[in-house]
Amino acid sequence: MLIYLDLSDMDLSQVMNWMTIVSNLPSLCVLRMDSCQLLPMEFPSSISYLNSSAALHTISLSYNYFSDSSIFEWLSNLARISTQLEYLDLSWNAFEIPIPSDFANFHTLSYLSHSNNEFQGSVHKTISKFCNLRQLYLDNNHFIDELADVIQSIVNCENKALLTLDLSHNNFSGTIPDSINSFSSLKELHLNDNKLKGEISQGIGELTMLETLDLSSNYLEGTLTSTFFSNLSRLRELGLSDKSRVVIKIDENWIPPFQLDFIDLISCSLGPHFPKWLKLQTNVSYFDISNNGISDSIPFSFWSSLSSNCYYLNMSYNQFYGVLSNPLDRFPRLTIMDLSSNLFESAVPSVYAGITYLYL
Repeated sequence: MLIYLDLSDMDLSQVMNWMTIVSNLPSLCVLRMDSCQLLPMEFPSSISYLNSSAALHTISLSYNYFSDSSIFEWLSNLARISTQLEYLDLSWNAFEIPIPSDFANFHTLSYLSHSNNEFQGSVHKTISKFCNLRQLYLDNNHFIDELADVIQSIVNCENKALLTLDLSHNNFSGTIPDSINSFSSLKELHLNDNKLKGEISQGIGELTMLETLDLSSNYLEGTLTSTFFSNLSRLRELGLSDKSRVVIKIDENWIPPFQLDFIDLISCSLGPHFPKWLKLQTNVSYFDISNNGISDSIPFSFWSSLSSNCYYLNMSYNQFYGVLSNPLDRFPRLTIMDLSSNLFESAVPSVYAGITYLYL
């Protein structure tokens, strides 16, 4: 009668028959074996699925040592029996293979994570079968599709209720298609650290439910104005930094509709003046506007509005000038502050004693 089995964080490296045991639990609904040191093994062809559960809806096998396709063969057989499998987590393993073609049997999945493996090859044909997906994590692998093919494979589904799309740290290439605006429910979009190029699609600005947008470390270009951000009232995290040639050109008196927690805008040409709209962000915990060609003093109102929860502050490689007269010791969570490569004339400012890195 067992319906919930969680063996996470147990050392099961010597248990060779765990697949057989799990396959003989006829009432099982949830299986969690994360961080069990499960090893690659030859698929036991003698497994009987006569007693396997048809109600199994959650399988989590993250943080193990799987590297070959044997685990997929076992999972595929379970998927044929269970028509309710909704949640599958294979993150933080050691897979170095293309995703097997029979993985498409998992068409009922609403949550899929392949994060932090070494998966290779194409993925868009496989995920085109998953029309119930709400959360998809493929980050930190070696997938090589054109991004437009991946987006189109999901757009073709009648159900476009995707909430999270994380394709970061891969080799996805091409441009961001305008059809991305089809995901009207999307809350998180992570496309950072790929090989994307071209102008940022204006379709992203139509994703009114978006809370996290990270496009950093690509080869994107173009100018983003207040019009692009005007419908993103729920936005909390914004990343547009590094290799991209993105320019953010905001009207001086623009009042943003959002309050950001995370701001990563390295090399976005925000200057020459300190952007007034940044002074209105009062919840920021991570703030990086380094290398932005800003030639200005830091307004006192910025220091007074900056959240006491801020733990990372980087305004290096600009041309900030003036005196750091405002005490910085009112930020008790600040661990890293970088004000280097500027034109300040000041004594060393008073900072919180718990700071770890201070660059002046």
